[in-house]
Amino acid sequence: MLCGGAMTAEYFGERAHISCQTCGKGAVFPFPPGCLTQFDRSELPAAFARWLRQLVKRTIAGFCHVCAGRVDGALARLPGGTEANPKPSQAAFECQRCGGGMRFSGATLATFHPQVESFFFEHDLHLLAGHASRAWSRLDRFDSETLETDPPRLEMTFAHGGETLTAEIMPDATIRTVQRYATDS
Repeated sequence: MLCGGAMTAEYFGERAHISCQTCGKGAVFPFPPGCLTQFDRSELPAAFARWLRQLVKRTIAGFCHVCAGRVDGALARLPGGTEANPKPSQAAFECQRCGGGMRFSGATLATFHPQVESFFFEHDLHLLAGHASRAWSRLDRFDSETLETDPPRLEMTFAHGGETLTAEIMPDATIRTVQRYATDS
């Protein structure tokens, strides 16, 4: 994760568990059991990362990962907590058909926006080799700012190699604007 600790990838209960051995932060998400036998053990962390990316993409496009029903999103939590125990922002998506849902951090939501993915790609920060936090930990700057609390709006900032990119997340968990500009060195 951002602390730079070693990542572990586990699978149980039909869910992938990616977590940092140092701080314990990570992600848990559904992963089809039929896919396990298609990858060597060493390939599973990257397979988990690719699967998570497609789950995020499908969800933010408005489709349930279970039944393909419509999902609606909302910023459920703004960043906060303490320095010792930070709480990341969270976007929640609920299916109107089956009631299923997914939750992602604002950072995850923003990272998989096409313009943000392009920023990472152009800076040789690989998102599909493992959990996105590995790429985040290599950034020169990575943070979030609460722009408003009622209704909630959030801005994610990613900076690397003399460029900064900001993504504004709206109350309905959509990305309103993405701005990319040169950073003074």
